[in-house]
Amino acid sequence: MVANKELSDKDYVSLEAAKALKGIGYNVPTHTHYHIRDDKVYVGLSSNPEHWGSEYENMIDRPILQKAKEYLRDVRCVSLRISKSLLTGQWFYDYLDLVDGSYLDSDDYYDDYNDAVNAGICEICNYIKMDSRH
Repeated sequence: MVANKELSDKDYVSLEAAKALKGIGYNVPTHTHYHIRDDKVYVGLSSNPEHWGSEYENMIDRPILQKAKEYLRDVRCVSLRISKSLLTGQWFYDYLDLVDGSYLDSDDYYDDYNDAVNAGICEICNYIKMDSRH
């Protein structure tokens, strides 16, 4: 399900990235969410979540990739950069800790840009969990 007709499902964070963002306290309102029920994953609109009752606990915000990157940069002070290798044509990510200036590089490569963004989001969330300054 896509809330904006100009966006495709690939423009939103993956379920894994959404769970990682939730794990670091991501709480920015989104138009869509993942909903897990009976071990199945659904995508739905986030309008009026207060009407979901106890089901609301199983909802995970599903931001677009750009908004997730902005949150990590502007709120958590870690900037994600996606680049393309000229040698292989594959995508990779690196990130900069804006608090101390440290720079971390990924060793993984991805055929798809959005896959690299999702992987970078997951790694940054793990990094944030381990670093109390963020």
